[in-house]
Amino acid sequence: MRKIIIVIMTLCLIAGLASCGKGMSFSSEEEFKDYAVGLYSLEDNSGSESHYKVCLVTEDTLFKYDFKYISSSKGESFSDSVYDAMRMAYEEDEYEFRKALDFLYYEHFEPDFLMSSSIDVQYDFQNGQLKNQADEVVATFQKDGTLECDGEIYNSDNGLSTLSDAFMEAKYYLFAYWWDPLYAYQEVVSNPDDYIDEESFLLAGTAELYEGNDTLTDYGACIRVTPNDGGEPWDIYDCNSIAGDLLNSLSDGSSLEILFVCSFYDELPDNTADLNDYSYVMNEAAVKKDIMSKSKIDTEKLNAELSDLDYNVGPFSITIGELVNSAMADYEIQYLTGEEAITQGYVNSGLVNEVDINNVYCAIISGNTMINPDIPELTNYNEAAVIALMELDENDQLLGANVELCDNLKTYATLALTGY
Repeated sequence: MRKIIIVIMTLCLIAGLASCGKGMSFSSEEEFKDYAVGLYSLEDNSGSESHYKVCLVTEDTLFKYDFKYISSSKGESFSDSVYDAMRMAYEEDEYEFRKALDFLYYEHFEPDFLMSSSIDVQYDFQNGQLKNQADEVVATFQKDGTLECDGEIYNSDNGLSTLSDAFMEAKYYLFAYWWDPLYAYQEVVSNPDDYIDEESFLLAGTAELYEGNDTLTDYGACIRVTPNDGGEPWDIYDCNSIAGDLLNSLSDGSSLEILFVCSFYDELPDNTADLNDYSYVMNEAAVKKDIMSKSKIDTEKLNAELSDLDYNVGPFSITIGELVNSAMADYEIQYLTGEEAITQGYVNSGLVNEVDINNVYCAIISGNTMINPDIPELTNYNEAAVIALMELDENDQLLGANVELCDNLKTYATLALTGY
């Protein structure tokens, strides 16, 4: 009997060693990606500094973030850290964050607020692992649903909610700072005559698309908001001009948690207002869709079309490829989805009414402009940027393009290319 026990124990040890390091198993790479793409997080409050860490997994990249802040017992919370980081980003770059995912994709945070890194990954679907280009394991999806990365265990169940809660709390204080004085909507309801035409108020609740009042069609798209405190719904108009991405997120019948900054006007009916500013929480399905859309951009195809486009000023003509080679030796290309292009002001939000915004892509080429004596026209790029609209058919073939100068950045030459 003793020998049998030893043999069994030895076999168990061998089996354990054989499975060490392996995670879940999938039947294909696509099945693995569909499972893996998303947000994963962990919280570490064991030391003098607290850490909230996030792994953002896309189809080809693993992004890692480490928010560090003083523990709440000493007076600073995770939302305080998010607030400080967002305010600094806005003051330095006037960069606006509409949702928490925008916050993660921002690349210029000071290390004091947020440490971030990214790794290009390959999917090993048989072992449930993400590997770098050297075929080394950088993350493993465990059979209990967690993600192991650098010896730490990340969970998916609160990857969205904790970050979104902190983000929305920080946005509330930012709105109060930017729109001071910012009143509560209950004050407007109680004394509407005191807030007509001038003052802004905050509305927090659940938003959904609404057909609106037939007599107010000139005011643009309408979003109905049910306040969190159970008050009467508000109908918010003029959403087309600044909230194209939000309209698109609501277009499938979804409802979202929002913060609206609104203005109340005398000619509008009761519980009706104009939209001035906004922020919102995406549900888990919408977050996954947003992440997947970024991963599916065919950068190789857009690079080729971009390079061949002509820029013309009178008799002067040059392709974009020649432009960057002649005057922007240090150029970099950043690709945005249509929603991001609208949010960051490169594309008018009215585009959502003309095309499927999910098929819109924006490539931004930036770099220090060099004066080329052989091409004196390029000195214009010290004071202007180029916007090129590119239309592609269902086979990704170029149908036409329109390239023109527009006022944008002062010290960088920037090219925004939008294909739809």
